[in-house]
Amino acid sequence: LQQRRSTASEGTTRRHAHGPSLNDLPADTGLVTFVVHESELLAIRVVGESVELIELGAIGAIVTAVRAQRSALRRMADERRTDYGSERAQLRDASSRIDALVVASLGLDDVDRVVVVPTAQLSDLAWAALPSLSSRPVTVAAGLGAWADDRGPITIDRIALLGGPGLAGSASELDEIGRIWDRPTAAQPAASCQDAERALRHSHLVHVAAHGSFRSDNPFFSSLVFSDGDLSLLEMSELESLPSVVVLSSCDAAASASTGSTPDVVIGTATELHRLGARVVIAPTVAVNDAAAGELSVDLHRLLATGATIDDSMLGARRAALETGDPRRLAAAHAYQVIGGRSTRLPLALTN
Repeated sequence: LQQRRSTASEGTTRRHAHGPSLNDLPADTGLVTFVVHESELLAIRVVGESVELIELGAIGAIVTAVRAQRSALRRMADERRTDYGSERAQLRDASSRIDALVVASLGLDDVDRVVVVPTAQLSDLAWAALPSLSSRPVTVAAGLGAWADDRGPITIDRIALLGGPGLAGSASELDEIGRIWDRPTAAQPAASCQDAERALRHSHLVHVAAHGSFRSDNPFFSSLVFSDGDLSLLEMSELESLPSVVVLSSCDAAASASTGSTPDVVIGTATELHRLGARVVIAPTVAVNDAAAGELSVDLHRLLATGATIDDSMLGARRAALETGDPRRLAAAHAYQVIGGRSTRLPLALTN
């Protein structure tokens, strides 16, 4: 695994042997790297040629608010509930508290796009739910060097659409997404683990509509559920190649946790696929409602296929969900995040 990670990052290491340049960051973008020192959260903010270290306060209060936010999002995804008033209030209060504790002091009002490099304690934060960031694209990155080195548009030729069992509406979701793209797509509503491995090895864009699970005790045993069983992150990490773009319409696919051996490195399905070579991974940090996730995914692909950038496509799909007023769609809209680099600012390049 360490060799795979090293291979995937060789280009970055060579180009940034002396560190990335601030010139790599466009003027309309603010990048914030978070670190924890002696139980205090610090932020290194880069805007233009300005670099500032900002003290944000005790990490404990922020972690408590993140947990409350995630709890509200999970309950809002439950279609068996009839009244979401208390969950809406909890989500609003927790997100506003995080906004005040984490974002208010960062001075990001004048930038159109935000890139965050979270610390482990913020890895599961739903950035899109924060009031000051909800109307702007937010990309989660591994660092300024990794973000800046992801240059040039992502070329898309082969598209694979994979579905798993027991997911309401997954077949119609894949069918609708397949009709959106003006090119042949390999759609497998009842994909096996072998089908999924083959698609991940040989496709440029893979969309997965399947149940997912996250194992906080050992994130490498987190998995996606296909027709003949679970495909674990450990198995996916052994693939010799990965798609440029992966969309995981699966619960907790972007959730992550640190392990005892690597306390400063968070591991989850989405973060590890990105670390191992996928240029962009789009996935939710918590459990999401099946139907709401499908509708958001369809809107996302529709915008991508019309030439919108990856960031703007995610923002547009989120806005469409919020406009419905449906609490389940609102929760899904806030839960999804874009993990990637500079290429998220560009439209996909479709081959003829």
